[in-house]
Parts: sequence; C-alpha cells; structure tokens
Amino acid sequence: AAPDRVSPSHASPLVRAALVPPDALLRHHTADGDYIDYYAIDVAGMFSLADFMYAFYSAPAFRPERWLLATLGRLPCADDALEALIRGHTQRFAAWTLLARDHRQALLAAGRTRSWFMVIPACGTDPASPGSRADATADTTAAANRPPAPRPQPPRRTGTTLLFGSAVIARRDGGLGWGFHALLGFHRLYSRALLASAARTLSPAATHAA
Repeated sequence: AAPDRVSPSHASPLVRAALVPPDALLRHHTADGDYIDYYAIDVAGMFSLADFMYAFYSAPAFRPERWLLATLGRLPCADDALEALIRGHTQRFAAWTLLARDHRQALLAAGRTRSWFMVIPACGTDPASPGSRADATADTTAAANRPPAPRPQPPRRTGTTLLFGSAVIARRDGGLGWGFHALLGFHRLYSRALLASAARTLSPAATHAA
C-alpha cells in the first residue's frame, strides 16, 4: 500500500503507476477478472478532493470528451452540473454516477467503467536544508566544550498526491471484450494525459471551494 505521507521536496512532476492504499474505494467495488489501473502525480500546494475533481473534469485534456458527451450524448456537462456533483447536490455528472465518496476519495461509474479519485496530503522538510541530517556535521570536541545551541527549524514544504484510477468490470461470461483489448493502449495513455492535465490546471490555482 502507498504511504499516507510523501516527500514533496522530491516530488516528481511526472505521472507514475501508483501503489494504492488498502482503503481505496476502487478496491472494494471490483472483483477478480476486472481490469484496474492506478496513476499518481505530486503537486505543490494543499488541495482537496473537490479541487482535484473540478480540475480533472475542467482541464484542457478532458474538454473534447465533455464536448462530445454534451453534443452527441446530450448529457449534462456544464460547469454548474460539475459544481452540483462536487458539492454533493447531485450524484450525476455527464455519463457518470457517484457510487461512493468520503473526504479524500470518490468513485464514479459509467456503464461497466469506474473512475476513482483520491487526494493524499503530504508535508515534509528539505533534507538539504539547515537543521536536517544532510546538513549536520560532527564536531565532538567542540560540542563537549559548549552547551548545545537550539537548532534552526527546517523549512516545511507542503504538497498533495493526486491519484486517479479506472476499472472495467468484466462481463457475465468473465471476459472484457475485444474492444477493451483493442483500446487498452490508448486508455493508458489517455488516463496519464488526463491526470497530468488536471495537475497542471490545479497546481497554480487557488483552492476551489468545496
């Protein structure tokens, strides 16, 4: 399982395959035979689940899909529909229905597909900053001849790990279908692109009110 704390001072700006906490909602709404993937990215700043979901569905990479769903599917994809979902006023947005949610994660369904969002707050110190172990030097002779001086407090850095996962539920016969296998490569690239776009949208922005 992924740790609940990460070091944002060494945060990678790249999307990576994720190790998922054992309490992830997607774990409890899937079964053997289903396809599941998870991705993560670290961003500077503290952001809520509402921030993440709003950034994800309003990011540039997702806009073409929203346009298709609104134009061809005639589904509610406007910003006010997204706001209503995030604020808990509705369980529907576009093609998705909210299955479960807590203060850090949410799980949505659209047919046999599942979309999962989670935020993990992180705070840490720069190991090369004054007062950290990387900065310390040993001088036992001098230390023996003077009282210990208070160590300066290292600067604290804050960040958030954004996790996005998806699943395809197996058919009753246990298979996933030829269409799934044909589009799997695109799906993985698209998932990474969506998460990266959400992070770029979110990181410089002010917190979106929940």
